[in-house]
Formats: sequence, C-alpha cells, structure tokens
Amino acid sequence: MSLDLDRIFAGSHVPEWLRAFAADPDEALHDLLLGRAELGHLTVAEPVDLLLGWLHALGEPSGFADHLDRALAKWIETSWGRTELPDGGGSATLTTSAWFRVTGLLAATPVLKVAGRTLAEWVRADHRYLDSLAEGRSCDPQANAWLALATYQQDRSLLPLWWQLCELPPDQPWYRGHCGIAGLQALPPESAARAGGFPKELAEGLNRFGLALWRLQDEGWLDTRTATEEFQDSLRLKLATYPFPDRWLSFWRHALHRDHRRGDIGAWVRDLLPRAAAKPPSKHPQRQTWASYDPGWVERSGAIAERLRNNAEGAVEEAEQLLNEQHGYFDRSGDGNNLVRSATRFSAAIRKSRPALALAWARLAKDIEPWDGYAWTNEGAALTAQGDFEGAVAVYRETKARFPDNAHARTGLAETLKARHKLPEAEAEYRETKARFPDNAHARTGLAETLKARHKLPEAGAEYRETKARVPGGARARTGLAE
Repeated sequence: MSLDLDRIFAGSHVPEWLRAFAADPDEALHDLLLGRAELGHLTVAEPVDLLLGWLHALGEPSGFADHLDRALAKWIETSWGRTELPDGGGSATLTTSAWFRVTGLLAATPVLKVAGRTLAEWVRADHRYLDSLAEGRSCDPQANAWLALATYQQDRSLLPLWWQLCELPPDQPWYRGHCGIAGLQALPPESAARAGGFPKELAEGLNRFGLALWRLQDEGWLDTRTATEEFQDSLRLKLATYPFPDRWLSFWRHALHRDHRRGDIGAWVRDLLPRAAAKPPSKHPQRQTWASYDPGWVERSGAIAERLRNNAEGAVEEAEQLLNEQHGYFDRSGDGNNLVRSATRFSAAIRKSRPALALAWARLAKDIEPWDGYAWTNEGAALTAQGDFEGAVAVYRETKARFPDNAHARTGLAETLKARHKLPEAEAEYRETKARFPDNAHARTGLAETLKARHKLPEAGAEYRETKARVPGGARARTGLAE
C-alpha cells in the first residue's frame, strides 16, 4: 500500500523528502542516510531526528513506519560489508556516517521491528564490520548497534553478550561497557512476576562494570578520574531510575564483600551509598540472598579433572553437574571465571578419550570468555584429537591473529599442518615461532622433526644439537638427535 501523503497531511505542506520517499523509498532513504537528500529548510536537521520526528508525528495509521521499516531492512541487507556505499563518492567517512545514523535510529525507537531483527542477525553473525567503521566514542556504529540489539531483544538469549560487554573485554573499547548496562536494563524479566521489580542482573552488571573499570585504571590504561566518574554516573542514574534503596544497599554490601579480591570499588560505591561499608548481615532462610559462588568449586574441579583423566566411572556426570552449578552462577552474576576454568580443565582431561565432549566443553569456555587465548588453543587441540584437521587449522590461524604472542597457537598450527602432511607450511610456521620465541623448546624440536620428515637430516641434526645446548633438560631433543 502506497503512502497517501495528501490525505495524511490534509492539505498542509508535504515535505519534499516524504514525497520522494513515497515514490521510491529505497533511493530516498539512501540519499537521506548519505546526507545528500533535498530537504529544503530542513537541511540543517540531522536525518535521524527527522525520521524520529516523522515517526512520532505521522503515527502508526499513516503506514510511514511500515514503509520505513522495510526500506531500512533492505538497506541493511544490501549495504552490509561495503567499505564504500553507492553514490558515496568513494568516501569511507560517508559509509561510517550512514551506518551511525542507521544504528542510532534503531537504538532510539522500538517500532522498526523488521529492520531491528535484520540488524541483529548481521551483527551477531559478524560484528567486525561495524567495528572497522568506528571513529571513537562520538561516532561508533558498533556501539549504536549493541544499543539497537538491546532495544529489540525479545528474550534473554543475549544475556552472555551483555555480561561480556560489562567486563570490558580487550577487543572492545572501554566505553562500550555502557552498552552492556543498557542491554541488561532492557533484558526481558525471567517471569511476569518479576516485571517492574528490582533489576538484579542490572545491579550485577554495574558491579562487573565497576570492577573492570577499576582493573583498567589499576593497570594504567584508564585514568582514575575517568574510571570513577564513568562508574558513579552509571550507578547514580540507576539508583534514581529504580528507587529500591534497601535492595541496593543489601546488594552492594554483599557484592563488595564477595568480590573484594577482584578490585576495590568500595570507595566509589560508598560515595553514593555510605551505609554500604557495613558487612552483609548473616543469612536467614526466609531472606533473599544474592548470587554467591562456592569456594569449594576450585577443589572439586581439580578432583574431577583427575578422575576424568583416569576415566573413572561417573566422572563425566560429576563434571556436568559442576558446570551446571557454575553456569547458573554465571547467568545470575556475570562472573564466568570458575565456569571457564573448569570447562577448559575438563576439556583437556578427556581430549584423548572423548574428543567430541572435549570440543563441546572447550567451545563453552571460549563462548563465555573469547579473549582467553587458552580457550581458543584448547578448541584447536580438541578438533585435532577428533581428526578435524581443517577445522583445527582454521581455529589456530584465527587464534594466532588474535593472540600473536601466544606460542601455543603457533606451535599448535604447525603441529596440525604437519599432521596434514603439509610439511613446507609446517616448517615455515615453526621457523617463525622459533624466531619469535627463541627459548621455546617445543617450536625448536617441532622444527627439527619436520626437517627430519622432509629428509633434511643434516639440518634436523643441527637443530636438535642447538636445542639440546639451549635447553639442556629437554629429553625430546636428545632422543630426536639420537634417532
């Protein structure tokens, strides 16, 4: 159905862009996003503000929102991945500006549902495209995209993403932690009974965000004033938005006592909630308790890993039970440290006996903590154990690109190439690793073994001798030389 603008405006002046949009929505929208549309006296207005104003003024009965929704979804589909947009004059700046407007529009209104779902699909498949367009905090399409996903989320499936952003991972600018907070704030409740109540996930997210800011300022990556102001501004706003003073006080007393080993944000909190300095009261069965980890998890995890290595009966079931407990704590608090440590430990323990399960546990750890290099190499080792050398090579190559100083990723890649009988490539990887890590015995002996497999025996012998001299305690080099 076409837009009947004359009926909608009832004889009043119809803006020229709206007439162009009614005639050709795709072209008109593209011109507006690029900043090249004919707007007359509205030229000084920001396109997003114009669209939001028209959405509000025209209302749902006009059909404008539906037409804009479809056109915007099509624009996202056809423009994703382009470094230069059609009619953009080859300007990367115009590309960034257009995406900043699109994501900003979707973050600002929940009515463009088709476009919102389309953006979510592309972003969840690969957020690196919008990352490449970011020009800092003031012009960051990816940050806007996270906010748009928060606006359009229909269930709780994005909860792990919001936890990750609150933790300020290394592959995200620190200011995107606010996107994690926004995602938790817009998260649908677990049940209708909890709607409108105290936002427990949001409180935990603020705690994780504060601890991450404290870590960055403690390591010298962020100045103390900025870290303090960013956290306190967020907390002050949420205290005003959710007026549950007793619940906030109870939460912060518990959180500061529980997480004091991870960072000291007590002073930041007590500036706004002075009574949070007191220790949490003793627990009573009838009182609600906040998310708490079990100090015994570390010991249990080590014992279960040993039983897994020995193929003890019931060890897998014990491992699954512990992982479920730790996953529940992660879902409630955003703290995945214990879960990741256990999953990677268990994966390594059963890699030879049950490679498929080892791969599942390795991927669980990597999904929760994708900036942990060991989680990636653990996945590569599990793929190798079940004979998926192609998959292992792909994982190791990406791990090497993400963590260039991770020697295990490099030697794992070389080992997998050698297992695929790609000996020249394996030799090149070993040589590169040896040059970067001259004291890495695994790289040196791996290179020697590859040279031996290529029948370069004098070179292999020389490599073994050099390794034996450099790492005297290495039995692998000695036996290799003897062979």
